[in-house]
Amino acid sequence: MPTGEPNIQAKELAEEVVLNNLASKRASADPLPGPLVRAFCEGPIEVAGVTVFPVVPRYFQALRALNSPLISMLQDVVQSGKIDTELSDEQAWEICWIFTHTGKQVREAMTKGVNQIRELAMVEVGESQFPVALVTAAVMEQVKRHMETAVKYTAQAKEEGSISFFQDSATHPNVETGGS
Repeated sequence: MPTGEPNIQAKELAEEVVLNNLASKRASADPLPGPLVRAFCEGPIEVAGVTVFPVVPRYFQALRALNSPLISMLQDVVQSGKIDTELSDEQAWEICWIFTHTGKQVREAMTKGVNQIRELAMVEVGESQFPVALVTAAVMEQVKRHMETAVKYTAQAKEEGSISFFQDSATHPNVETGGS
């Protein structure tokens, strides 16, 4: 005669499934706060048959390695609120190539060096019927979304006091010394 143990396990499993479903429904019903909605819910931009992916940290790593003017452009925007950088054709091709490939693809190219990205950008973008102007505009939109989210989230978090590393060390003397 069965001991009844499998029935207990089945019951526990069923309860866990029900609880997980309820938790999923609650989580899905609760929208992301403020600027996080734009950062995480707006995905790739499709333009002229090309997918321009949202910003990921790997893209910044590649742009820095390429000494891309997009990095200084972003710094200028943060400091002065103005964009005053022009891109050469090659720089535009590199930016287009990076943002139309996944972070994994960019990482794989980076393992072979920045010249690999330059070569791939020249072949796939510069030597084809690639819609550079449209894709560059879509890249700028993705970067704009990223920057807006970062600025809004930082300002909101600072205002709420939920982060302290943006405040000066006079308010938090233990930050530099590590003391108590």
